[in-house]
Amino acid sequence: MERIAPDRETFSAKALATFRAMHALDQFSDQWWKLHGKLFFELRLRPWEWPACERPGTQGSPANGERQHAQARYRALAAAAGIALPG
Repeated sequence: MERIAPDRETFSAKALATFRAMHALDQFSDQWWKLHGKLFFELRLRPWEWPACERPGTQGSPANGERQHAQARYRALAAAAGIALPG
């Protein structure tokens, strides 16, 4: 599995603005998921790359590899957006 690192990943200004708006919301709200769909489209991800991102430490249904990838992308987006994450 390819690791996503902030120094290797670039994000558009629109993707970062969408992520910043998502970060301020409850991950399980309707508005968060609407923005997630926009982010997924903006990042030009493939269907099997769902979810586009996921807060680190989230528990749930996606396969472990998918979850790690989504959480790595969340950390990369946060770093690119200048958002400090706990831990």
